[in-house]
Formats: sequence, structure tokens, C-alpha cells
Amino acid sequence: MVGQATRARAVVVLAFASTGFTIGTVSYSFGLFVQPLTDWSAARSLGPDGEGWTRTSINLSVTLTFLTYSLLGPAVGWAVDRYGPRVVAPLSLLCVSAGYVIIALGQSLGALYAGAVVSALGFGGATMASGGKLVGSWFSEKKGRVMGIVTSGNNAGGLVCINIGSLVLKHWGYRWMAGMFAIVLATVAVLFWLLVRDAPEEATSPAAAVPPSVAEDDAAAAAEEKTETATKEEGTEEQEEYTLREAMRQPRFYLANFGMVCAFWTYQMVLANMIPAMQSEGFSTEAAAASVTVVAALGFVSKLVSGCLSDSIGATFTMCGVMALQMCALIVFLIGATGEGSALSTACLWLFAVLYGAGFGGIGALLPLVVIETFGSKSFGAVHGAMNVGMAVPALVAPLVAGMCFDASGNYRLAFGLTIGVFGLGIVSLLLARCACCRPAPREKQALEPHAP
Repeated sequence: MVGQATRARAVVVLAFASTGFTIGTVSYSFGLFVQPLTDWSAARSLGPDGEGWTRTSINLSVTLTFLTYSLLGPAVGWAVDRYGPRVVAPLSLLCVSAGYVIIALGQSLGALYAGAVVSALGFGGATMASGGKLVGSWFSEKKGRVMGIVTSGNNAGGLVCINIGSLVLKHWGYRWMAGMFAIVLATVAVLFWLLVRDAPEEATSPAAAVPPSVAEDDAAAAAEEKTETATKEEGTEEQEEYTLREAMRQPRFYLANFGMVCAFWTYQMVLANMIPAMQSEGFSTEAAAASVTVVAALGFVSKLVSGCLSDSIGATFTMCGVMALQMCALIVFLIGATGEGSALSTACLWLFAVLYGAGFGGIGALLPLVVIETFGSKSFGAVHGAMNVGMAVPALVAPLVAGMCFDASGNYRLAFGLTIGVFGLGIVSLLLARCACCRPAPREKQALEPHAP
């Protein structure tokens, strides 16, 4: 029989891999497909005037992916609660894998869009919907640190997928790259099903029982840790728990949701277009991919650091900090983009990648932590799923805006400039949600939803 400690490690590793390879292929690696699809369609005289598909039409696949993912948020949350991550995550991974099979075999824009939608059907269940549920079920303490480890899979997956994907793309083309992604995702699905359990198993038989000496030592250690924790947290405010209905009756639900939507904008506007944006400023495909590798590597560290900071100053304030850092990064990009290939311009663009990675990485870990900090963890799935619907806005708007800006100007400077303003609005909204004036008094909580279970 596999021990609980081994199961717990398997949960962390497979949640890390599921999240990492899903986001690494769908988000980080999308930019690798843009130029090859443009060249392939142009060689076959497809698109307007036979010059190939426009960036707007290609970016529409990103819109379809994240729009579908956002709208399915409540349904995916319900499925995870009803059937468990062990069922939902492998099926979701197989959906993402099937989407890449469609892209690998496709011969039209319709096939690209179909692959994007099929991948989107599994995106939510393969990432935080299942990962967050597993962390909550398996780890009663230090959830923030474990969440940081699991979500750092986003960046590790990006690091791996970008480098291996660009290598396959260079030697064999984008179809083989898509096929490789499909195989990796299907492999993770099988391992997830075999090794992960939804929650720790109870020791109901003598053979499964813990030896008395070990139990006594564990009890003593737990008592000591509990005493230390109580001493550290003495005088701190108790975390209040809210149901979805209670949360939706508070102004801060909508303020926090708007702030998170603005933070989520970075995925579709900046990350998805970073490779073509760097290419438009004179970077080669290899150098552009390397810049995204820098983002992925620093993002890995950023998630761990952001998790620790959220324990000290709060998830909301940490979120505002990483958004402000991304604003600085985009300003540096705009400065470098005006240098027309000079050494200073190149240095600024690399500095942009460094600053952006340091700020961007924290978003994935902090989004669920902001929900928990604001409304508690008891109804995390329902509240998080409801907020995911709002993510449909950047999913729908950002890729199209980026594509139209490029088609009009030949670069992404205007698109990234607009993103600076979006981040600013998000920071203001999150700070307002944190204000005491937007919170109900503790004794008013029950009045918000008197019939809530």
C-alpha cells in the first residue's frame, strides 16, 4: 500500500505537471505557432489577398480558448466538486491533447479554431480548478507555500515547452511540435489517474494504522506546532468564511473581480504576444524564445517569493506590487522599442523580459490566494469559478486588440501601452476592495444570507 506521504508528494508533483504542461503549451508556446502559421498560409495563398492569415485572425484562436475557459469556469468547478480532481484532471488533459492533435492535422483556420476550443474544454480542469482543490484537501497548513510550488509549474512548464518546442519547430515544423505537445499531455493524464487520489485515505484497518510510538511523536509535534502557531497568530483577525451568495452581495466581490480581470489581461495581451512582439522589434525567433525562457525562469522564482510575501503583507497588496512591476517592465519595453535596434534598445528589451518575468510570475499564485484572503476557503471553488466568468473579458478583447494594433502599425507598442493603463485600473480596484468601507461588519455576515448552510 502506498503511504500517505508518498501520495501527498505525488499530488504535488502531478498537480505541478498538469498545470505546468497545460499552461506551458497553451499560453507560453502560442507565440511559436504565429509565424509558421502565417508563412504556411501565405505559401498556399490563403487569407486576404492571398498573403496569408492576419495576426488578428490567428489571435482569434487565443480569444476562443480563453473565452471558452472563462465561461466554463462554474461548470468545471462543479465537476471538480462532484467527481473529484482524479477524474476531471485526466479528462481535461486529454481534451487539451486532442486540441493539439487537431492543430497538427488541420489545414484551415477552422481547424485552428476547433483545436483551440477543444483545448479550452480541458484548460480549467487541468490547471487551478483541480490543483486548488487538491491542495485544500491534502494540506491543512501552509497552503500558501504549497500553492506557490504547484503554480510555479506554470513557469517550469513554460521553460520546458518553449525550449523543446522551438527546437522541434526549427527541425521538423509546427505540426510535429503540436504532436509532441499532445503526447506529453496524454502521458501526464495517465500518470495523474494512476497516482493521484482526491483526499488522504483514512486508516480504517489495523494494517493501515499508525504505530503507537509514531502516533505519540506526531501528536506531540502537532501539539507543539499548534502552540507556536497560536502564539504567532495571537491578536490577528480571524478569517471569515463566505458563501458565493454572501460574497456576491458585497461591493468588494466586484472590485476584487475587476482587479483580477485586469491582472489576467497580462496572459492574453503580453505573454501570448511576447515572441511576435520581440520579433517585430528585431529579435530572431531563437532570441525571442530565449526572452520568454527568461520570463518563465524568473516567474518560477516569483511565484515562490510572492507566496511568502502574501503570508507577510497579504495577497492583495502583493498582487498590486507585481502588477506595478509589470507596468515598469512595459515602460522599459516602450523605451527600448524606440531605439531602432541600437545596443541600448536591445538592453532595454532584455531588461523588459527580466522585470516582466519577476512580476508576471506572481499572478498565477496570487489569483487564488486573493480569493481565499477576501472570502475564505470554504467556498473557494464556487467563488473562484464565478470570478472566472469575468476573465472572459480579457480573453475576448485582448487578443483582438493586440492583433489589430499589429495589423495597423506592424508592432505591439500601442497594445502594450494600453496594458499599462489596464494594470493601473486593476491596482486601484484591488486596493478599494481591501478597504474597510467595502467589508461587512462581522456581525452583519449572517444577515447577508440568513438561509445559507
